[in-house]
Amino acid sequence: MIPHLAARTASVVRRSLLALALLAPAAPAAATSAPRPDPSPTADGFAHEAAAQRFLARHGHADAGPDTLTIPDLVAQEFTPLRLGAIEVLIPRRSLSTPEERERFQGLCRRLLEAQALWLSWIAPAAKPDPQVEKDRKAVVKWIDGWDLDELAKTGAGEQSLDEALETDEAALAARARLADALAGGALVGGAREIEPVRVVLLPSRSDFVEMLCVVGYLRPDLKQYFWVQGIERWHEFRLTDSNLYALAMEYPPDGVTPSTYSDGKSMEEDNPLALEEQITQLSMNELLTRLYDEGLPPTLLHSLSINLVIEQFGEIDTRADGRLEGRSTSAREMFIPGGRSEGGILPANSADNRWRFDHGRGFFLRTLRQSQKEAQKEKDRSRVKHANFMLRSSDDVVRKLIHAPFFGPREPLAEPPPALEEDQSEFLRAYRCAFVHFLRNAGAKSKRDSPERFAAFLVAFGQEPRVEAFESTLQEVYEVPLSTEDLDKNCLEGRYLIWLSKQRS
Repeated sequence: MIPHLAARTASVVRRSLLALALLAPAAPAAATSAPRPDPSPTADGFAHEAAAQRFLARHGHADAGPDTLTIPDLVAQEFTPLRLGAIEVLIPRRSLSTPEERERFQGLCRRLLEAQALWLSWIAPAAKPDPQVEKDRKAVVKWIDGWDLDELAKTGAGEQSLDEALETDEAALAARARLADALAGGALVGGAREIEPVRVVLLPSRSDFVEMLCVVGYLRPDLKQYFWVQGIERWHEFRLTDSNLYALAMEYPPDGVTPSTYSDGKSMEEDNPLALEEQITQLSMNELLTRLYDEGLPPTLLHSLSINLVIEQFGEIDTRADGRLEGRSTSAREMFIPGGRSEGGILPANSADNRWRFDHGRGFFLRTLRQSQKEAQKEKDRSRVKHANFMLRSSDDVVRKLIHAPFFGPREPLAEPPPALEEDQSEFLRAYRCAFVHFLRNAGAKSKRDSPERFAAFLVAFGQEPRVEAFESTLQEVYEVPLSTEDLDKNCLEGRYLIWLSKQRS
């Protein structure tokens, strides 16, 4: 089969964004006789070839081209890898020459291990966890905590590998290897099923991130149509699937970024010291869950799981990784909730003033959802099911609209809202499905004690044969009621959720 790039979103949003939205076989390797990329800029004025050459020259490959340098070789020469369970982190060697970046890298490594441990705790009631896995994880964390960051600078200078610089002992090496084998070998889904580890390439500066995008098109002319496109100065992620590389930016582009200012960056930690770790953790876990469930989970459920993981891990979620998921359309495979077409790797506008994000998701969005529900219950034209109604409103509170459940299962997409309500409807749906995941784990069964067990049973059962068409049937088999019905009473999960939500504090 000829490999190609393909989307991992609910549907293909834009052909020009295949390279970043995606998880599937990648395009065939370029032939050595392939023509050189066109050096002319795109319509938005971005000179992709010049940007690629700046990156290569800065990293000691000024004369490199498709015939002399491959992307895997470039990554091997310029990045330091560290395998952490089912995730391998790669950081530019040069960035480890600064104390701040070494400390940041250490913190991210801790967080990625912590996120995988949290997921293991979610599935534990149904997965019969191996005690050795947790023992090895703790040993690896202890090893990370004991790093001599001054010695790590030798890696940044290219003098030694990470383990050589840190003089890693045999016990830590063995614990890392066992943990990697276990977490990529099925432990994360409660069974024996191997996945390819997620290789997360961290790019600390906007210049390196955007220029690396251009390098892909330069060294792989066959992929130029996907990477040399308009708007890449606003991307925050991209994938090169045939090399198993998932690249993440560690800075935001500034407001109003243009092709000529692509190298300007805004620290994710400027307003919130946790935001960078939250963003990298959320995106890495998105990618990991996609592989664990072989793209079988509805995309919006997958995003909701990773958001809940971040909130439970950090106590909040202050990221721009999944902003403005569309709220007015759905595809046939998306049975969880209308909406969910990702905007790919394009960073959304900063939603700091949005009512759904002002408190960074603390409390799993329950307070704002309950307020919207209470406000709608006062309306005369509400639906017959009192707890199924919600009020959308514009940021200036001038435009308002009543909407009502069911939102889950096969149904017509929500009507397109007025422009003033587009953001509120999108953010409402994001909060609604995230709070539903929280409900399932904590109150989805008949008792609070049984709820985590049922939730784990679903994640494990679906993980054994993750097929899109089996999602609702597996959910119903575990919970013994359908996902949703028009009556929205206690005999369906969405009805139970809405009743439970109506009893929360606002």
